[in-house]
Amino acid sequence: MKIGAIITARRKHGRWPDKTVVPIAGKPMICQVVERAKKLNVDEVIIATSTNSEDEYFTPIANEYNVGLYAGHPSNLLERHEIAMDIYNLDAAVMIPSNYPLFDIKSVNHVIATVRNEHPNYDTYGDSCWEHYVATGAHISINTKMYYEKIHKIIKKYDFENFEQYWLAGNLEMSQFKEKAFDYPALAGVDIFISTVVIYPLDAIIINKVIEKLGYYPDTYAEYLKGYSEITEWT
Repeated sequence: MKIGAIITARRKHGRWPDKTVVPIAGKPMICQVVERAKKLNVDEVIIATSTNSEDEYFTPIANEYNVGLYAGHPSNLLERHEIAMDIYNLDAAVMIPSNYPLFDIKSVNHVIATVRNEHPNYDTYGDSCWEHYVATGAHISINTKMYYEKIHKIIKKYDFENFEQYWLAGNLEMSQFKEKAFDYPALAGVDIFISTVVIYPLDAIIINKVIEKLGYYPDTYAEYLKGYSEITEWT
């Protein structure tokens, strides 16, 4: 089974333009996400961006880190993901938003191992706890080829024209998807969940302060939480 990591990246964002390249520990955030993705037990790392001219920014980054690159539909993430999977001949893919610079590597590798062992028996894999989503980047899901095959059936059933319109089906067809949701062993005993997702400028400021306090870039949420606790006492 061939599993890849697909990083969704664009420079145009509604709430905070150019947040993808905001500095995190001295590097553009997209670079930190790519470096983190390369620590996963995957066969390929791919940046999936758009055909917009400003997103040509990601081409030299892909070359520098020796990762794949696909430029597709400016707003249709599902289409972009599926085509990238086809181009790189993936059976399943870890979907990583570019504003998750601290997703828990152990947690995501745990899911990857589960997918490989099951070959796979589900359409999509993820965490069962919403708090884990925002805290650790566990909202990063792994989608299989079967996931997209079912989406195509929904599009045909509702006579939708494309992947974007698929979202109009809302929760009507969620029962069609076979999802495996579970808690991560890496988070056992952790009962405090602080967001590590960069949505607003303050998020980046806090993350940078935590990394500065730790003196290194943490691989796990537990390490980040330790630094965060020291920062709150220090400030």
